[in-house]
Amino acid sequence: MKKNLKNLTSSFLRIIFRGKIVSKRFKNSRMRLFYDKSQHLIFLRHKSFNYENKIQKKLSEIALEGALIFDIGANIGQYALFFSEQTGKAGKVVSVEPDVNNYAFLLFNKTKNRCSNVICINTGVSKEDGEKVLYKDSITGGRKSSFSVDYTRDNYRGENEKVSVIRFNSLVEEFGIPDLVKIDTEGHERSIFEGISGIPENTKFLIEVIDPNKKYIFERFRSEGFKCFCAEEGDFSLIDNIDLAPEGVVNLLFLPKGYSEGKK
Repeated sequence: MKKNLKNLTSSFLRIIFRGKIVSKRFKNSRMRLFYDKSQHLIFLRHKSFNYENKIQKKLSEIALEGALIFDIGANIGQYALFFSEQTGKAGKVVSVEPDVNNYAFLLFNKTKNRCSNVICINTGVSKEDGEKVLYKDSITGGRKSSFSVDYTRDNYRGENEKVSVIRFNSLVEEFGIPDLVKIDTEGHERSIFEGISGIPENTKFLIEVIDPNKKYIFERFRSEGFKCFCAEEGDFSLIDNIDLAPEGVVNLLFLPKGYSEGKK
């Protein structure tokens, strides 16, 4: 009953707010995020954004000035703007987003916030260069859009588009080896790493991982000497056994073997 009422309320609000573009400021930042109000109802109750605060606070310790960052699955720029501010004029943020609607907002947010250090690319990342069908989330601003229709769950309403995809190595060849990579691709993370022959040994990775991919991702990084930390609830506890990680979708932070937490 409670869930049905929530869904009914959300549907009503989406009709009321459809096509209304608004913006809110990130807390303790000059940046403002512009978005379609009907597609991001999760932002309604906040006067300012404190987006994934515990994760971004942790990343602020390792996303340092002058860094090169790959933002894979950038959506409308929630992390691109954060990374832009963190890395400064000497840094570079390569934000990759396959959904054309999200990409338009990503570009708009980059322009409105004068993020000259952000490069936006309208493509996906996969195990090989080519094209793939993207199944679009029409309910929550494309946050659940996926290359697998199963992972869009109830947010898929039959809208899809064929998009270009490139290998991770293609990004490296064009922009160099990144200092930090953020990946949020709704279940496509395994395919990305199946196309990588060797993970850059000094690069840090924050990856949103779904259950079917956890073991592969964990063992791949473990075999190449990385340490794994669980980013859920902000505890960032060291994980030695992936079976002990929380169930469902989990953000995992992988740090190189030689990386020191106190290192700047």
